[in-house]
Amino acid sequence: MNPTPRRRGRARLDEAVPEPEGTRFEELPPTPGEAAAALPAEPDWLGEAPPDERDPDVRPDAMARAGQDRYQAEVVDSRKREILGRLNPEQARAVTTTDGPVLILAGAGSGKTRVLAHRIAYLVGVQRVPPFRILAVTFTNRAAGELRERIIRLVGEAGKEVQAGTFHSICARVLRRDGEAIGLDRRFVIYDTDDQQQLMKLVLREEGLEAKGETRPAAILGAISRAKNEMLDPGEIPPLRLATGVTVQIARLARLYVAALKKANALDFDDLLLDAVRLFDESPETLARYQERWRYLHVDEYQDTNRPQYLWIRALAAKHRNLAVVGDDDQSIYGWRGADIRNILDFERDWPDATVIKLEQNYRSTQLILDAAHSVVSKNVARSDKKLWTENARGRLIERFEAYNEEEEAEWIVRRVEELTGTRGSALTRRADDGETMKLRDIAVLYRTNAQSRAIEEACLRYGIRYQVVGGTRFYSRREVKDALAYLRVLRSDADQVSFERVINVPARSIGDKTIAVIRAYVAREGVPFWLGLERAAEGEVGELAGRARAAVADFVGLIRRLRSRVGVLPLPELLDDLLERSGYRAMLADGTEEGEERWANLLELREVTTRYDDLSAEDALDRLLEETALVADQDSYQSDADMLSLITLHAAKGLEFEVVFIAGLEESLFPTGRAVEAEGGFNPDPRPMEEERRLAYVGMTRARQRLYLSHAWQRATRRGPGTSWMAEPSRFLLEIPADLMSGPRLGARPDLAGEGVDETPDDLNLVFGRGATRFGRAIRPGGGAFREGSGRPGAPVAGEPFRPSRDLAARRDAFAAGARSGTFGRRFVEAWDDEDAGNGTRAAKPAPIERPIVPGERRYRDGDRVRHSRWGDGIVVSSKLTRSDEEVTIAFRDPQIGRKTLLASLAGLELTG
Repeated sequence: MNPTPRRRGRARLDEAVPEPEGTRFEELPPTPGEAAAALPAEPDWLGEAPPDERDPDVRPDAMARAGQDRYQAEVVDSRKREILGRLNPEQARAVTTTDGPVLILAGAGSGKTRVLAHRIAYLVGVQRVPPFRILAVTFTNRAAGELRERIIRLVGEAGKEVQAGTFHSICARVLRRDGEAIGLDRRFVIYDTDDQQQLMKLVLREEGLEAKGETRPAAILGAISRAKNEMLDPGEIPPLRLATGVTVQIARLARLYVAALKKANALDFDDLLLDAVRLFDESPETLARYQERWRYLHVDEYQDTNRPQYLWIRALAAKHRNLAVVGDDDQSIYGWRGADIRNILDFERDWPDATVIKLEQNYRSTQLILDAAHSVVSKNVARSDKKLWTENARGRLIERFEAYNEEEEAEWIVRRVEELTGTRGSALTRRADDGETMKLRDIAVLYRTNAQSRAIEEACLRYGIRYQVVGGTRFYSRREVKDALAYLRVLRSDADQVSFERVINVPARSIGDKTIAVIRAYVAREGVPFWLGLERAAEGEVGELAGRARAAVADFVGLIRRLRSRVGVLPLPELLDDLLERSGYRAMLADGTEEGEERWANLLELREVTTRYDDLSAEDALDRLLEETALVADQDSYQSDADMLSLITLHAAKGLEFEVVFIAGLEESLFPTGRAVEAEGGFNPDPRPMEEERRLAYVGMTRARQRLYLSHAWQRATRRGPGTSWMAEPSRFLLEIPADLMSGPRLGARPDLAGEGVDETPDDLNLVFGRGATRFGRAIRPGGGAFREGSGRPGAPVAGEPFRPSRDLAARRDAFAAGARSGTFGRRFVEAWDDEDAGNGTRAAKPAPIERPIVPGERRYRDGDRVRHSRWGDGIVVSSKLTRSDEEVTIAFRDPQIGRKTLLASLAGLELTG
């Protein structure tokens, strides 16, 4: 069957995701009757079904000849075998149960995306449901793209007609088409997180409040978003009392923010959902049309839906009741932003005739990893009864590491990564499944908060490990990309004040803050769109502006008018070219600097993105670009094909999987968070935050296929206040994992090494490591060598016993010399030499050279030796080995710009200093 012709300029839901090519089932040649019975072409977007749509069992006269029905049955049987052939019994049941409400409880790694794709393919290829009657809703563009690719591989071109997208993208298009029924201007713009914060800054400025601390835009917007997700009036948010004693009326700020959005003809992410619910509630005829349009509904990650999403889906499914939701209550991790786990737990109450299917066979992880994850999440009360199992091997023990602080933890992780990728020649460099060396892209480091990435990134830089921070600065949040998109947005909106203010003086065109403030005040006073205020200022109607200021505004207005005249005339890529040229942005970046070249490269990448919409009209292409770039999620920045180590927050890791996973920072009050700990133990105990933290641990652990590493630090800089040190306890999640599933030292009480704001390092440790050694939390960790694989830590605290430094000093002193072998030496040790003496603030004197006799056939330099080089200064011996005629010494130098170097001892002229 030939692909359905695509009409230029038609706005369709499925174009939210790139459309890869697909193939048919078994390439069976169509007969004339088969061709005649091809699925009907999709009608104009969201219109009524074409008049020639017929029951699939009714065939044209040409197909009534003898044998044709049997041929068609053979085609359907072939497709059915293709769709169901590689599914396990419960997966097949989920695929073939197509009528009525269905709850598919799909555990981590149980193949839920496969089930969704095969279920939709079964509807289209076997049950002959027109593909445009099917809606599939996901939470990320990445998930929607993967789902669509799989459907197309199964059913070919017909799969492109299935409507698949995120809640926000689908609701945005519904509102753009039918929002006028509730008073929306269909040319509304979507404000992303950055835009929302800029708008809130304007509101705070008008109220005379500073945009920082407890009144920072993010905090206030968070309170507003939580109210919207619970479908409460933001104007009823209780006031916030600041530490200074001042009370801030959040409700008033919320009302002003909502009014500012309306004035800018803008919707934020929450509004897209709320207004879509309101549209269906206030316009029954609109709801009826969509109910007929989408008769088979599928929702992925149902456990993460909030109340507006729940109500929107329930309204759509109310007529035909063909609703299939896929989710796992054990992976509900977004309660903090409004997700309600009750939506999945109470599904059978909402739909009493629902069929419940459990997918408990895991295809990703080893049984040992599954058992460890289950031991944590099973402590929760609010969960359905299920336990994952696998036919995979039992697997390796989980390796646990305890570090003195986050620098040591980061260095251990990076050294392990070196071993796994084969760069250190370790016995650990082979994968358990296929015997090949790991690639960096096979490995991820997960952590609870973004702040934790700092130490890990620094360690990667020191060791030359390529990495990507998923959920870091998004491509569409980079300054030059945001500028270009803001320019494009003002071409389509008169009221988008945030975008106008962003570009009015970029590149610099002599329009300063004072001029912008005058126009801003005029617009507020007159109640007109920002563009109209600019036009009047250019024409001299804003009295406070004259001379050069008015002329500069007039030039900007002329630029925007010229660019607006090109919209709909030039294809989108050429419009972007024209914009960058006429605005002077290209010339601004052509300054010969490396930064300018990098920023220009990002704009060229944006231009490449604009070519995705070539099959739309120029105006529709522009609208689609602006809509989709505003809705990109953090996880969409993950590059699975890039050979880089992935650093990801646990939340952003949802839906991803890796051969090897490190989870860092498993400490009480970090993971689980202090807020969860306090909520569980307060006067009115609330177990929900702790249960969500436990589910987050489960999600992180089940990202691993082959190996899992868990680490915690006794001291963490990210938890310190000024002049104090934070001493952490191991996370309860570590204690909930059975000991026989882990390797590493026994868990015990924390070492008593730090006090509150003073140096309380025991004197006997200072004798070995020097006064002030723990002052900055980067001191030498006594007994660092204790963490060699397969060995315990000398002097490690035993559960139930306090740590006694004097008792364990000998063992720790002996272990110190072996520290480098376990990867515990790095910049942290070198910086300890620079610490000022805690008593008098003077810098400690450099140690005097040490003479060590040269013994033939023996190493002169030992791991942990302090040395001095005539050119590169002080360093620590990381490793050394004898060659046939010399000794190779690897040294970590104090200067981070020098880093590590491997030298021949006979030529290096090294001086032993300690």
